[in-house]
Amino acid sequence: MIKRLLLFGVLLFTLNSFAQIADNKLSVLYSPEQLSNLKNTMPGSIEYLNYYVNNSYRITDFPTEKPIEHQMLKKVDPVTGEILSGEITINDIRDFNPYLFNCKPQMNKRTYYKIGNTGKMLIMYSHKEIQSGFKQWQLKNK
Repeated sequence: MIKRLLLFGVLLFTLNSFAQIADNKLSVLYSPEQLSNLKNTMPGSIEYLNYYVNNSYRITDFPTEKPIEHQMLKKVDPVTGEILSGEITINDIRDFNPYLFNCKPQMNKRTYYKIGNTGKMLIMYSHKEIQSGFKQWQLKNK
């Protein structure tokens, strides 16, 4: 019984830590009051936003053999959308937050971005892929 309680406590701590990390990513665009209000009034939207900031993209090596149509990834002010100056580094992509860059999903196709001189590429999934992935995630986690 004690082992089960301990395991349950560790699981709760892990899930709470994940939620706090995701909420930190959301806090660049939403105030604590807005996040609290969303959690209370529309918990499904918080789940979707958390899923989005962590699963709407993939970072991979930039292809050198076959050119791919791409844009340059740029930093943006998350509130105004204004493009910011400054080179993107590996540190910027370690804990990537799509709200801090000029990447937005298109409805039906992926978008590709070169990440500065890092040798990396951001693949932004389509809106349909993100929604489909979120539905699958919900089924696994409910």
